[in-house]
Amino acid sequence: MQPQQLGVGVTGGAEAAVHAVCRLVSNMPDDNVIVRLDFSNAFNCIRRDLILEAIAARSPEIYSLVHSAYSCEPILAFGDREIFSREGAQQGDPLGLLQFCEAIHPLLCDLQSTVKIGFMDDVTLSGSLHSVKQDVITIRDAKQAFSSTRRSAR
Repeated sequence: MQPQQLGVGVTGGAEAAVHAVCRLVSNMPDDNVIVRLDFSNAFNCIRRDLILEAIAARSPEIYSLVHSAYSCEPILAFGDREIFSREGAQQGDPLGLLQFCEAIHPLLCDLQSTVKIGFMDDVTLSGSLHSVKQDVITIRDAKQAFSSTRRSAR
C-alpha cells in the first residue's frame, strides 16, 4: 500500500514524491490523467476542531499539548487592535504541518484515484478521467468543509 501523505513522517518524502510522479508521467497509460492540486492558505484556514479530532485519533500522545494551544481563541495584538485567533495553525507552531497533514489524511484515504500522493498541502492524483474528476470534486467539497471561511482549493 502506498503512503497517502509524504509530507510528515516519511523519511525522504519529497524525493519519493518527485520520483513517483516522474515515473508515473513516463509510464502513464493513454487513458489516464494526472492532476496536481494545491490548497490555498491551507495551514491558516483549517478548522481547529478538525485539527483536534485528527490529533486525538492519530497522535493521541500529543493531544494534550495541541488541545492546550487550540481549544481556546488566543488574542493576537496588532497595534491597538486585538484579533481573535480562531482558525488554522498558529504562526510559528512547529506542529502546524503535522496538524494539517493529520487533518486531511482521512480525505486522502477516501479518494478513489489509482495514485494519490499528498505532500503537505499539495495533492497529486492520477487514474481514469472519471475517478480523478470525482476526487477533485470530493477535495473541493471537503476543502470548503475544512474551513469556516469557505476558501476554495486552487
